[in-house]
Amino acid sequence: EFPLVGQGPECQGAGDAGVAAVVSVGLLAMLFGTVALAAGAVRSGRARAIAVAAGLAVASWMFDGLAQAVDALEPWRPLLPYYHALGQNPLREGAQWGGWAILAAATAVLAACAAAGLERRDVRQ
Repeated sequence: EFPLVGQGPECQGAGDAGVAAVVSVGLLAMLFGTVALAAGAVRSGRARAIAVAAGLAVASWMFDGLAQAVDALEPWRPLLPYYHALGQNPLREGAQWGGWAILAAATAVLAACAAAGLERRDVRQ
C-alpha cells in the first residue's frame, strides 16, 4: 500500500488503485501506439498511421461507452481494449491482471506485425 501523506485513514491504499489505473491507461496507450506503428509499417505514411490508430481508439471508446448504456451491446464489450483496461474500474477494484495480459499480448502481436512489415519495406527511401 502507498498511504497518501497528510490524508486521513480513509485514503489508505488509494495509491494501489492509482497505480493500477496508471498501468491500465499505459497499456492502452501502448496498444494504440503499436497500432500506429503496425499501420505505418504495412502502408507508408505517417498521417495514415496516426489516423488509423486514432480512429480505432475513438471508435473503441465510443462503442464501449455506448455498450455500457445499451444492454444489447454489453456482450460485445470484452472485445474492446477499453474494457480490458478500464472496464473493471481499476480505481475501485485495483489490478486487472487478466485484462492487462490481454492488452500486453495484443501489443506484442501488433509489434510482431510491425516488425514483419518493416522487414519487407525498404526504409531507406
